[in-house]
Amino acid sequence: MALAIRDARRSDVFDTAIGPAFRAAYAVRSPRDITIISDPSLCALAGRAYIRGDPLPPGHYQVALVRVGRRYVAVNMNTIRYAGEFLLEAVLDSDFRFIEWMGT
Repeated sequence: MALAIRDARRSDVFDTAIGPAFRAAYAVRSPRDITIISDPSLCALAGRAYIRGDPLPPGHYQVALVRVGRRYVAVNMNTIRYAGEFLLEAVLDSDFRFIEWMGT
C-alpha cells in the first residue's frame, strides 16, 4: 500500500493541473522527496494521529506511511475495507499533527 501511495504522490508532482500547488503545499522539489517510511516509532506516531477520530482502540492499527516533502501521508490498513471506492489518507505535518483527510 505504501508503494501505491508513494507512486500516486510522485505522479502529483508532474500533474499539469495540480502539480504547482502540490509542490508548494508539500515542499516537494522532485519525486525523490517522496519516500516510504518503515521506522516503527514514526509509524506508531502516524497511527495515533490517524485514529484520532477512528473507533479502533489505541494500539490496534497498522499504517502505511509515506513522507511527502515536509508532510506525511498515512493510511490505516485496518479500515481500508470500510472506505468503499475511496481510500482515506491522513495528511500529517512534520510533527505528526493531523492536517486534513485526502480521499483518493
